[in-house]
Amino acid sequence: MHYWRSKLGHVSSQTLYKTCRDYIAKDSYNRAKSIVKDLKEYSTYYNGLCDPMAAHPWTNKILKNALDDMNRIGYDMARPLLLAAVRRYPHDEEKISVVARMCLNFMIRYISVLKNKPTSIEKDISVWASDPSFSIEMLKAKFEEKAPDAKFKEALSNISIPYTSPLAHYLLCVYEAEGFNRKEFWTSPGRSNNTVEHILPQEVNATTPSGQYWLTQFDNQDNCSIYIERLGNYAFLTKTAQSKALNREFEHKKFIYSTETDMRLTKELTNYKDWNLSNIMARQAKMADVLTKAISFNI
Repeated sequence: MHYWRSKLGHVSSQTLYKTCRDYIAKDSYNRAKSIVKDLKEYSTYYNGLCDPMAAHPWTNKILKNALDDMNRIGYDMARPLLLAAVRRYPHDEEKISVVARMCLNFMIRYISVLKNKPTSIEKDISVWASDPSFSIEMLKAKFEEKAPDAKFKEALSNISIPYTSPLAHYLLCVYEAEGFNRKEFWTSPGRSNNTVEHILPQEVNATTPSGQYWLTQFDNQDNCSIYIERLGNYAFLTKTAQSKALNREFEHKKFIYSTETDMRLTKELTNYKDWNLSNIMARQAKMADVLTKAISFNI
C-alpha cells in the first residue's frame, strides 16, 4: 500500500486489490511487469524503513537515527514520502536523510502535538509522494502550511503527555540536546536507565507532610492532577535517584537533582526556589521555544 501511495496516488487498504487489478487490466503485461520490477527494487529500501539499523541499505547515521525515531514513536504513515525520496534522490542518502527528518518533525507536529487525526493527512501524503514534481522544497512548503511554528509552539506550551509515551521521552531528549547543547538524542551511552521524573509527584497524599506541602503549592488536589502530566513537570533521573526523591518536598528533590545526574534539563530545576503552577508553565514555555526551533523544517 505504501508503494502504491508513493507512486500512483491514494488508496485504502480495503480498495487496494481492486484498484491494482483495474490498473493492471488496462495494459496487463507492461503494467504488471513495471510493478513487479519496482517492488523488487524498492523492497530493499522498504526493509530499511522497517529496520533502519540493519547493515543494509543505509549507511548514513543521521538517516538511520531519524528512521529509528519514527519507528519508536510509531509513525509509519510517512513511508510513501520516504519511498518518493528514494525515487527522487537515488543513492543520495544525505537528501533522503533531510526528507526523513522533515517527515519525523512533521509527524510530531501535526499528529502528536497538534492532535490531528492521522486519517486527515493520509490522502495529502499520497498526493505529495506521487507528485512528479516531488522535492525537498515542495515538501517543506506543504509541511509548513499544515503545521506552522506559531500553532506548534502554542500547543507545546500547554501540552500534557503521559510520561510512558515515547514522545515524552523524545521531547525531553531533544530539549536536553538543543537547549543545553548536548547533541544527544534518546538515551546516551551510560544513561540507559534514565526514567521520566515527575517534579510535582504522581501521588500527593494529604495525610503526609510532603503531601500537605504540594497541596499548598498547587492550592488543591484537582490542580495537582491537572499539572502532573504537563511537559514542564518532567525531567530525567535514574531509577536509583527517583527512589531517593520519591514524593518528597521540592527542597529535598532539588538536592537529588543537583547530585544524582548530569542531565542539564534536571539540574536547571535547582534554579527554582519553589515548584508550583506558574513555574511549570514558565518552564514549559521555555521548552516550547527550544523545541519549536529544533523540531523544524529548516533541515
